[in-house]
Amino acid sequence: MKRIIILFWTVLLLSPSITLGSHAGLFSTQLLTGYIVSPVIKPGQRPDLNYLMIDGRFEWLRLNPHISSYLEATYSETKRGPKGYMAGFTLLGRYKFKSHGETTPYLQLGVGVLYNDIYKDKSQNLIGNNIEFNPQLSLGIDHKVSKHFSVDVEGIFHHVSNAGLKRHRNVGVNGLGLLVGFTYRH
Repeated sequence: MKRIIILFWTVLLLSPSITLGSHAGLFSTQLLTGYIVSPVIKPGQRPDLNYLMIDGRFEWLRLNPHISSYLEATYSETKRGPKGYMAGFTLLGRYKFKSHGETTPYLQLGVGVLYNDIYKDKSQNLIGNNIEFNPQLSLGIDHKVSKHFSVDVEGIFHHVSNAGLKRHRNVGVNGLGLLVGFTYRH
């Protein structure tokens, strides 16, 4: 798992220099918020950890009209389960499908690093370290409402884990959520 995370980050960070025809810059800014519900894998066998998530994303690399990379700053606050917060950064790769009028569906995959204070609650075993990883997969739609703005809706599978760095407290979080927000195109 650690090797996959390192490879993913390396490819995303170096892709502007190794990809012909890519364009780097600030292309769009996206702001989303939503609610994540967990557990979705083995409910009843894992404790709940539901949280409100706020994401700010910056599209910084376009490989072609369909493939681009985003840097995400994220903050989550728990609403059910152990109390605390998670904050960090995620690198995302997005594939935009063919548009249908003003609506463009997309698929997004990413991984990042989160700092949290949930690990301090020794009564839980979901989150064991102050630093956790957050692989995620999203399916969304972007509906253009003007030249520069669009409204976005996204379904997300969000995993939080320390990748086995602390084995006795690494049950992890597997959550599903719905995010809504908007995009501003520069």
